[in-house]
Amino acid sequence: MLPLLRVVAEERRPAWLGSANAGVRFEAPGIGGRLVFELGAVHVDQGTAASLTFRFRDAAALATFFAGGRAFPRINGALRHPLLLVRVLALLSALCVMRTDRDPALRVKLTVRMAALGLAEMHRAGHPAMVAFAAKSPERVYQ
Repeated sequence: MLPLLRVVAEERRPAWLGSANAGVRFEAPGIGGRLVFELGAVHVDQGTAASLTFRFRDAAALATFFAGGRAFPRINGALRHPLLLVRVLALLSALCVMRTDRDPALRVKLTVRMAALGLAEMHRAGHPAMVAFAAKSPERVYQ
């Protein structure tokens, strides 16, 4: 879901994004990712350095959190960066568009992006059906 936050940030372009220079990590034991805000750009990587860290007890709690369920992480760095915390929570709340009909254009964009990212990840992981499909595809463009 982190790559979708990049799409939301690019679509909505909050004013604070132009001056942000921080990392926000979401992690559970054995899994994690980081959102990096760098002067107007947002990207996702596997880095560990972060101003805020959302720590979940397990991967299921992390998945529940991004699905909109009740999973409460420990947030490290919230007292040092309260404004960043509020801004990240506002950005996370924009993912609620996936469950409502508020912004149908953004919802379609996010759904297509999620499907394309899923296919690309399956190919990178070496899933046999996806590798066979990609080998037969002359264009190999999925996004």
